[in-house]
Amino acid sequence: MSNDMIKIDYNGSIVYVKKNKDGLIICPICEEVLLSDVSDLYNHILAHARRYVDKRVKVKSREE
Repeated sequence: MSNDMIKIDYNGSIVYVKKNKDGLIICPICEEVLLSDVSDLYNHILAHARRYVDKRVKVKSREE
């Protein structure tokens, strides 16, 4: 793990992130969004996960 990464533990969820020169948290997934609060980071990561679930290919079951 790089020295410029910091560990954030939010309600038992651990994520390693970088901060920019102004102290804002950089999203570790998209690396484009800057966040000022750990709870905002958590909600932003959940939004990434929801988009992934929404984009999954739906497969018909054998019963259909």
